Amino acid sequence: MKNMPRYFCIGVRFLLTGRPNPREQDLLETRRASWSSLQWLGVIVVWLSLSVLQAAWILGYVEGGSEPNPRTLVTAHHQLWKPFSISLYVSGYMVSTINILVWTSYFELVRWWNRRETTTASLMDKLYEKFIKYLNRAFHLTIVLPIAFAMCAGPLFSPFAGLPLAQQYQWTHLCDSFAGEAIIQSPPLGSFRQPLMSFYYPETQDSTAKIHYFDYVMTNDPNATTQTLSFASAASQMVVPADLQPNIQSISIYPPGKSDFFTPRVWEHHLPSGGR
Repeated sequence: MKNMPRYFCIGVRFLLTGRPNPREQDLLETRRASWSSLQWLGVIVVWLSLSVLQAAWILGYVEGGSEPNPRTLVTAHHQLWKPFSISLYVSGYMVSTINILVWTSYFELVRWWNRRETTTASLMDKLYEKFIKYLNRAFHLTIVLPIAFAMCAGPLFSPFAGLPLAQQYQWTHLCDSFAGEAIIQSPPLGSFRQPLMSFYYPETQDSTAKIHYFDYVMTNDPNATTQTLSFASAASQMVVPADLQPNIQSISIYPPGKSDFFTPRVWEHHLPSGGR
């Protein structure tokens, strides 16, 4: 059990780097004795910079894949998003490998799980050594080892978990501030009916039940790839409150990549209450 951390480091290092000989020292182990403090500082700065840049790349990947707007250079076209995603995983593998090499070298240096106790020390010195030993073990087990595991596995595996979780959050909470509900009714396959979007709002601020006020209809331009969401009608025998009257007559939706992805057209006058 005492050698489990060492065996784990050897196994993970062999899995990712292909080094079967655990006695073969890596670059940090062979040169750390001759490096100056300034050289060590440079190594640490470069190492942490790579991890920070990879974390920023992952954050941009998760935001770009879960938030459709605003469009960026890599999210506007599928042709650019695919190489952007593949490059992220390739870079994540390399950063994970570097982090594993650094952390295994650190654990080989400190050997916090297998410290030798002095036999000639006094009783108080032995108690003090035991206290420092168990404190050091607790510190590495509760703080250092989780950080090392996150830095070794995170660059490669966090995009797999982060993107679907962010998409689920956006789907569940993005419209929390919107008081109403927009229900899209899609026609059956082969039907000539057009998709309809119905808007429901609560009758009062504290009401849980929602009332159907008006509809928008989606039409496709047969001569282009443009889609138009147009006001269809107000609900029959329903007076639309002044603060809920739609001020957008139609919205033209263009293919991704254009500067004006959405082009709204507003009403010249307010919609009459209760009418079309």
